[in-house]
Formats: sequence, C-alpha cells, structure tokens
Amino acid sequence: MTKIISKQKLSDEEILERLKSSPPDSKSLFELLYSRYHSKVRNYFLSQKVLEKDAEDLEQNVFIQLFKKRARYRNGTPAPAWIFIIAKTVFLEYHRREKKYDQLKSSLKDSPPNSYSYEGVKSFCEDSLSLEGLNLESFLSQEEMEILHDRFVYGLSFKELEKKWGGATSLWRKRVSRIYQKLREQYKFSPNKKRV
Repeated sequence: MTKIISKQKLSDEEILERLKSSPPDSKSLFELLYSRYHSKVRNYFLSQKVLEKDAEDLEQNVFIQLFKKRARYRNGTPAPAWIFIIAKTVFLEYHRREKKYDQLKSSLKDSPPNSYSYEGVKSFCEDSLSLEGLNLESFLSQEEMEILHDRFVYGLSFKELEKKWGGATSLWRKRVSRIYQKLREQYKFSPNKKRV
C-alpha cells in the first residue's frame, strides 16, 4: 500500500521520466498517468466536434502512442504539453482520414454506379495488369468491381476499405487478393488473350 501512495505523489513529469527506462512497475505508472489524463484527452477531442465513439478510439490511440514514444520524452518538458502534442497529432491524422473518406463518399454519390466502376477497373486491368480483352462484367460482380475501383483507382488503403465497407482490415487484404487472383485465372483461360 505504501508503494501506491508514493506513486500517487509522483508528478506527471516524474512518471514520464521513470517510464522512459521501462521499470518493472511501468504498468502501474502508466495506469496512474492514464487515470490523470484520460478524461482531459477525451474532452479535448469532444471539444473538436468528434463523435463520442470516435473520441474514445482517439483517446486510446493517444495513450498507445504515448507508451510507444515514451523514450522520446525530454526530461523537464511539461507532461500536459507533451501529452497534448500527441493528442493533436492523433487528431490531425484522424481529420485527414475523415476528410479523404468524405471526399470519396461525395464523389461516389455523384457518379452513376455502373459507369465509374467498369471503366475505371477496365482501365486499371489493361494498364496496370496488362490484362486486355477481358469482359470483366462476365465474371466479376458489381461489388467486386467497386472494391477493385476503390482499392486501385481511388487508391484506398485496406484500412479505408474497412471504414467504407465494414469488416476487418485482414478481411479486405484477403478479399482483394481473391478478386485479383480471379482476374489472373480468368485471363489465363481467356480466348481474347494476346499471344506474345
């Protein structure tokens, strides 16, 4: 019990200095720092008009980053300033991601569903994969066309595909890989394939 009391008396800066060296009690030190700042960090995100569920995720991300970057803490730097620099960086990354996603969403609303997918994916297959002469609509579903379009024409990351379509990032890696394999297999047996 005396150990807990003595830790409670540590300043935030002393906690960060001790965390740098990864002592055996780093978990309890980190929890103490978390208990002092988690609500302040969350309120910061809420004041930036972030949704409650996103604010929770961002808050967790701040403390994950704080723990990963604890060795970079410079002794004497005020703890609140250092923590909120990390929070601001996390917020800016979130904002960039959201802005890119919103732009994508609005551009998809303005496009007719069949034309953007077919032409974009066909162009990608011909230019990037050297798959010419395939009738993509005969063996790819509309959803598969849209996924390829989002991934390769718009250049969305797997994380962004997850955000747009739902599901886990690993699912999207497998799904895109399967569609890509389907294209390769179809091309292998295509009668229109150019012979070199």
